[in-house]
Amino acid sequence: MATQNNVLKNNKQLMCFYDGECPVCEFEIKTMKKLDKDEKVDFIDITKDPQVLEEAGITYQEAMDKMHVIDAEKGLQSGVSGFILLWQKLPFYRHLAVIVQKIPGSQSVLEWGYKIFAKHRHRLKRKSTN
Repeated sequence: MATQNNVLKNNKQLMCFYDGECPVCEFEIKTMKKLDKDEKVDFIDITKDPQVLEEAGITYQEAMDKMHVIDAEKGLQSGVSGFILLWQKLPFYRHLAVIVQKIPGSQSVLEWGYKIFAKHRHRLKRKSTN
């Protein structure tokens, strides 16, 4: 198994694993991709490329339970900690990262809300076209 930092490719600073079958997740990632003009982030849809998870030391179930990122400096992070690292790389979202880090208790509240969303997001999944 490769080390987590070795899975970063093409001079990317961060790798983001997301559920491409979740419409909310997909919408958010599309927005972030547009903002990532410097191409600092490698966005990986785990439903299309699950083998990359093994290289990163993440199980498919862990990745489906919550979003994970690998940062060149901080390694593997998930949930709100992962979002903050991702937001720090993107215009507009950088400000959100600063706000969340400065307001006491905000990370805990966001983690609670994200945990509920992640647990129930399967209800939002697109219907199969088969």
